[in-house]
Amino acid sequence: MQCLIEKNNKHKTISKDIDKLNEKEKEQLLKDLLLKQLDLSTKIALMHAQNPEKSQTFLSKFNEVIYGEQRPFQLNWEELYPIFDILYKDFVKTLQTKYPILVEKDIQLCCLLLIDLNTAEISFLMEQSINTVHKRKTEIRKKLNMQAGSDIASFLREKILIQP
Repeated sequence: MQCLIEKNNKHKTISKDIDKLNEKEKEQLLKDLLLKQLDLSTKIALMHAQNPEKSQTFLSKFNEVIYGEQRPFQLNWEELYPIFDILYKDFVKTLQTKYPILVEKDIQLCCLLLIDLNTAEISFLMEQSINTVHKRKTEIRKKLNMQAGSDIASFLREKILIQP
């Protein structure tokens, strides 16, 4: 019972501290928290992809403690898309609107490229071979009318993030 009272008091203190922040500071705090969540999700998925047997026990305990339930050991795009939209000014929504030809896996790959993951990391996270990721990148370039070998992340930053 004492633990619950302490947690409640801590929550009230944090809420008061947050109320004192101006809008810019609140926005930065939210972005920092979301970046940490995204980073954590990415690292957990990579750890599991690299060694599923050894990581199974750790990840089960992690999910139980953090989420209070067992979760699959893969990126949860239903949680990640809103994070990308908040951090990168409606990136996913804009990408889907400007380029409706992109399928779900294309959009996921674009998100991972945007945060500067390399092909091997993306391969682990998307549970696809490196060759498949290369092929998908080539398909995305064609769908976006890009030159072969062009940097997709740079293109996305220019065309999606920096809007006129």
